[in-house]
Amino acid sequence: MSFGVIPNRGHGYRIVAGKASLASGDTISTNLTKIISVSLVPGAAGVIVSVQSISGGDVTVKIQDLSGADVTTATDVYYIIVGE
Repeated sequence: MSFGVIPNRGHGYRIVAGKASLASGDTISTNLTKIISVSLVPGAAGVIVSVQSISGGDVTVKIQDLSGADVTTATDVYYIIVGE
């Protein structure tokens, strides 16, 4: 679920921001063709969120608890993604 997309109006970059309920290995689809920058913030304490991979306009996230185990139940992740 995206909060909003700022259009590039024919030049520059687009920004996609939102919140998604994800488990480790899930993907955020942005409809962008190329991703320049990703910022992820966990919505819960005791969780570490990072980028596992980027493919085109999709970002796969890795979510771990403080012991390093993958989180397999959905948790809120806030994101800001910049791309073309």
